[in-house]
Amino acid sequence: MRQNKLKYSSILSAAVLCAGALYTVPALAQQNVFNRDSSGTNLWENNTNLPWYYQTSNNDQNRPDNGGRNNVFFGHNNQLTQDINTANWFQLRTLTMQASASSARTFNSSGGAGISLSVGYTGDSGTGAHTFNNPFGIDGSAVTFTNDGGLFTGTGTIFLNTNGLTYTGGGNFSVATMTVSGAGASVTKSGAGSLIVNNRGTFTGGVINVNQGRWIAAAQVATTDLDTASAINLGGGTLEVRITSALANNKTYSAAPITVSTPSTLTFNSTDTGTTRAFTLSTAALTLNARRGGLLLALVLLPLYIPTLIFGISAVSAVTMQTGAFESSF
Repeated sequence: MRQNKLKYSSILSAAVLCAGALYTVPALAQQNVFNRDSSGTNLWENNTNLPWYYQTSNNDQNRPDNGGRNNVFFGHNNQLTQDINTANWFQLRTLTMQASASSARTFNSSGGAGISLSVGYTGDSGTGAHTFNNPFGIDGSAVTFTNDGGLFTGTGTIFLNTNGLTYTGGGNFSVATMTVSGAGASVTKSGAGSLIVNNRGTFTGGVINVNQGRWIAAAQVATTDLDTASAINLGGGTLEVRITSALANNKTYSAAPITVSTPSTLTFNSTDTGTTRAFTLSTAALTLNARRGGLLLALVLLPLYIPTLIFGISAVSAVTMQTGAFESSF
């Protein structure tokens, strides 16, 4: 990886003077671009230190998305606090944390911009935990976040619009919230790791697929993402709804029909140490009453006019509906 080499090619690139600053515009689009370990700056856009090495153009440049959406790599342990420092979003094809980026790293957004991805994110096996305090834009029809390394933490909103996003890999994800708007959008959990969603987002028209691993809805206080999803499909993973002590008594989850196609688990966990509370998953035609200690008290059929939970007939041999102690996040 030639991150430190500073060489400019007059054939492959052109210099453009813009607003008094020198910008290097590559002639070739969609390159592999590496964050330079010796740049001496943590800024994502820097016209002096030129923190990005463009492999094909063989030069250093001021930001990682010159010439189009590029494949961006971090493969070192310097500048462990990164700053996405402009108001203009960075338009990337992929973002990869390589195994050699083994130390924990934090990404901040002093300029208010985020990272737009058209293909996906990868955390290689051996990479450290990475925290992104910036929004993400999902700008491809099928974007994949793969994590086989340390914990991926996202504190900003992930905007899907009407696109599809898959979380996969053996590593874990912890995200603040996701915004889905429009038919055709979907969020899928596959791979052995866990996805914990810490705050309520907007899933208007979106489909939730839990095929492998565990999807944890962790902050269900007054309402839940399940309320606005158009469909929830359990295809072999675990969907865990964590109920906080602030939950209003007799809360009803007016969720979309839940379809279970293979043996899966749907769990309601309560941290309430006070009096008995009731919560209802109305479209599943089930009412669960949980009291202190996590005991399952009742299983009650609702009136017939409420849509029922489809168990996939003989394809499903076991679906667990349970309440229990508040489990560890991962």
